[in-house]
Amino acid sequence: MTLEDLIKKVIRETLLEEISKFIPNSSPTEGLRRFISFEQVMELTQMTKQGIFKRIREGRLKVYKPGRRLVFEESDVHQFILKNRKHYGK
Repeated sequence: MTLEDLIKKVIRETLLEEISKFIPNSSPTEGLRRFISFEQVMELTQMTKQGIFKRIREGRLKVYKPGRRLVFEESDVHQFILKNRKHYGK
């Protein structure tokens, strides 16, 4: 880890702590959205690219396009998985 990376890390942690003081009952990273790539969604859902595009067209899976890449909010993908899971057996 370089000195620059260490300074950035300390500044980031300090800012998150200060921000959390103004938001009662929340963690420092609460409210920050985490985005994952198309490939990560394919891995998590075990779906093909075509299957994911179908769910996007149907409005069942939300996608964002900042620039040229498609990204997904991690919490949206987890909700999609939970909503669409099937139970087998007893």
